[in-house]
Amino acid sequence: MLACVLLLQSPSALPGPGFDPDLPQVESRIRKGVLSLRGTFQVHSSGHHVWEVLTDYPHIPDFIKSIRRSALIERHQDSVVVEQEATAHALFLTETLHLRLVIHQHAPDSLVFQDTRHSDFELYQGEWRVAYVGETARVSYLLRAKPRTLVPATIAKTVLQKSAVELLTQVRSEIIRRTLSHASASVQ
Repeated sequence: MLACVLLLQSPSALPGPGFDPDLPQVESRIRKGVLSLRGTFQVHSSGHHVWEVLTDYPHIPDFIKSIRRSALIERHQDSVVVEQEATAHALFLTETLHLRLVIHQHAPDSLVFQDTRHSDFELYQGEWRVAYVGETARVSYLLRAKPRTLVPATIAKTVLQKSAVELLTQVRSEIIRRTLSHASASVQ
């Protein structure tokens, strides 16, 4: 897996020296107990590889380390239902989270998801958006979440922001891995 240097930026931060739009950037805020995250990265890859990674639900645990289990439960024409079990770390605590995501797929440029289980989150909804310019994809991740936890909101924000950076880094690395694997297979 490729190593990446991460740059966390606040919503008011402006790109400065050393800013790399390819690497994951994450902004977050809390309003009325709801955490909003927005993350982006760029990757030089075809839409096929980006979409393949974002929709490879059964294999997500292979490349996202916080996901223990991801099972495709139902498939419909433009949507799927996926159950996931994830691990979250806050300070010295580890918590297992359970999600039942209804994901509306708008190939090849967006996935809109919402947790319908509501066991660990009062609210958990968001989307993946992909914009293509030639062989470069700009991937955006949006999340609104309100965890059902006794952890203070500021700590939850820190944990979710760190998790979002890790998620985006791992998704980007998997896209690159599959792109390079396809390129080397094509050469042979």
